[in-house]
Amino acid sequence: MSNFLWTIFQSGQIGRNHSTATQASVKSERNARDVNYLEDRLDTLSLANQAMWELLSNHLGYTEDDLLKKMEEIDMRDGVLDGKITVSAVKNCPECGHTIRKRRANCYGCGAALKGPTPFSEA
Repeated sequence: MSNFLWTIFQSGQIGRNHSTATQASVKSERNARDVNYLEDRLDTLSLANQAMWELLSNHLGYTEDDLLKKMEEIDMRDGVLDGKITVSAVKNCPECGHTIRKRRANCYGCGAALKGPTPFSEA
């Protein structure tokens, strides 16, 4: 009788472990797809940035020093020189009340222009 109960217990454990492994496999595959998608997006953004930089430097005469100074200025808008644009908080649109990130220049709920500097605008 105890062997029978032990066999049932082990079968239950094996079933649960199989289910857990299957879920982990599915999640791993989803994460791999997400990483591939983000890598593709990063490659596209890098290409677009390089094209914009070459247009600005070739047609308007901006130098790499100009670019680095502007990057540092934008980076310091949140008070920390860390190579990132940090979203400090959220706010509400004065027109529709929609909650939005402070870095947005326009409300994506109603399109109203938002006051105050954003990381992409002049401070």
